[in-house]
Amino acid sequence: MNAFLTGVIFLVAFTATGNCLQCYECIGNGTDCTGELISCSDGVTTCETIKIETKQDDNTTNQVIKVCSRKDEQNSIYREMSRTTYFQLETHICDTDGCNQGPAPHNAPDNTTNGVKCMECFSENGSDCDSEDIVECTGDMKKCLFMSSFGCIEESTPCSYRLCTNIKFIEQHPFYYQIAESLVETIEVTDGI
Repeated sequence: MNAFLTGVIFLVAFTATGNCLQCYECIGNGTDCTGELISCSDGVTTCETIKIETKQDDNTTNQVIKVCSRKDEQNSIYREMSRTTYFQLETHICDTDGCNQGPAPHNAPDNTTNGVKCMECFSENGSDCDSEDIVECTGDMKKCLFMSSFGCIEESTPCSYRLCTNIKFIEQHPFYYQIAESLVETIEVTDGI
C-alpha cells in the first residue's frame, strides 16, 4: 500500500510539473532575443513577447522582451507620435509551449495623414504644456494624448507632453496602471483639434 501511495504521489507531482507552460525568457536590443525555455509558474497560461520601437528624428531603436505571462487579453499595439518622435509598443500573446520563440510579427504604421490634428508640446519641468505647434496624425492614430508623469529628468519633477495616439480610452495606455503607483500624474485622451 505504501509503495502504491508513493507511486501515485510521484505520478501527480510529475503530471503537475509536466503541465506547466514553457516560454522563452529574454531581454534584448533589436527585434528578437534568444533566451532559455523555462517552465512557468503554476497558473501562468500565456507566453508574451513585447516589442518596443522608438524613433527620435532619424534614429530608430528596437527592444524586445519575452516572458511568461498571466495576461489573457489579445495582441495589442500602442502608438504615439509627434513631428519628430514615434513610439510603438506591440504585445503578442500565445498559449503553447515555446510559442514566443523567434521574432514576433511587426505591424508597421500607416504613415498616411488621416485629417486629425493634435497640439504638440513637451515640458521637461512641469505637469502641463501648451503650444501653438500642431502635429498631423497618421494611420490609426485618431486621438490626442496628454500625459504628465514623474521621472523624465529627475524622479521628483513631473514632465508632460501632447501628441497623437491610437488609443481611445486612458485605460488602454500601457502605463495606465502607474497612476495608482503615483508614477504617472495624468493621462487624457481627447478628440483632435
